[in-house]
Amino acid sequence: MKHIISIEDINPVIRKAGVQEDFEYMPFRIVLDYEFIYCHKGSFIIEYKDTCIEVKQGQIAIIPPDKIHRFKCSTYQTSYWVHFDFVQYPYQQQIDSIVQEFNPLDIISNLNLYSIPRPTIEIIPNLQLPLLFYVKDKNKTLDSFLSIINFYESKTYGWQIKCKQILLELILILLPELQKTHTNITNYEHLMSNIDKYINTNIYRPITVKELANYFHYHPDTLTRIFKSKRNQTLRSYITNCKIDSSKILLDSTDYSIETIAEIYGFTDRTYYSKVFKKIVGISPSKYRH
Repeated sequence: MKHIISIEDINPVIRKAGVQEDFEYMPFRIVLDYEFIYCHKGSFIIEYKDTCIEVKQGQIAIIPPDKIHRFKCSTYQTSYWVHFDFVQYPYQQQIDSIVQEFNPLDIISNLNLYSIPRPTIEIIPNLQLPLLFYVKDKNKTLDSFLSIINFYESKTYGWQIKCKQILLELILILLPELQKTHTNITNYEHLMSNIDKYINTNIYRPITVKELANYFHYHPDTLTRIFKSKRNQTLRSYITNCKIDSSKILLDSTDYSIETIAEIYGFTDRTYYSKVFKKIVGISPSKYRH
């Protein structure tokens, strides 16, 4: 379930805040709300099931609800954390009681706790919050976390409103990062479309990654990395797959020899073309044709 919220809908609710110093290894855990963790000194690693991120000094990690993770640290570090939600939900009191009961860094083993409905927050449609972002003013960020912890622990009159104000300021730091990411995603999707057009237009001749990189004004390594992140395969293999897919049309609709088709698509000879074709399709061009 997704919950797309606009900027004016953001109404953060703080649940818990504190400091963590010097740890080596912790078991996997799940949190029921969002957590900001600001690394003030040293560094540490957050290991998820599908990825790992290193949180360095001056960075804020965002841990979303219901995402299994654990912490690793090989050096001395000091970090400050706050548990919160971006908006209020009908089941807030239930989550509040659970978060207050458990140590935030301990594993919570009672899976019945996770039956609480948790929508995915999207401030920008189809764009999930980043797991990590940088802050420019480290001193101000440190003061913000220390103030939240101080207000939370003292619980003086109006502390929730004061914490809400500081959280809003931290979220304002996050928004430009979201906008930048959204712009990059849009630009990369446009880039992917243009790469497809270029390959299809030049499908009948050799195409190299370097050629594409020069055409689109990227370093070859950078273009390869971007392409793999969007298409989950290397640019080189994608070019080859496109050529093989296109060559099937000639195998199906013409009487051209396999040598001729291999030459048309820029392969060095029939043997190499047949080897690549079989690796991708599973059978040789001759068997495919018959």
